[in-house]
Amino acid sequence: MEAERRPPARWPVVRVGDVFTLRQADYCYGRGDIRIRVTAVPANADLLALEGVHLRARAQRHDGTEGPEYFYLCRVRALRESLPERPGPGRE
Repeated sequence: MEAERRPPARWPVVRVGDVFTLRQADYCYGRGDIRIRVTAVPANADLLALEGVHLRARAQRHDGTEGPEYFYLCRVRALRESLPERPGPGRE
């Protein structure tokens, strides 16, 4: 019964195309809150993501344009606790 009450595991935590807003404390070398669109997720992210996951993503600017692609080391906990603002393709 207990297992039925728990939310299902959410792997993969992120998918290509997902858009998240991360607080400064939720990614390495953060310089303020950032909104990103995920462009690549490592195939083994679910195995390595005990605390953090490396993502390739583009920052979403306030005017709607995208910045250059960078690597971000993001806290898995922050990604698990929030749903993507815009889910990528294939996300249920």
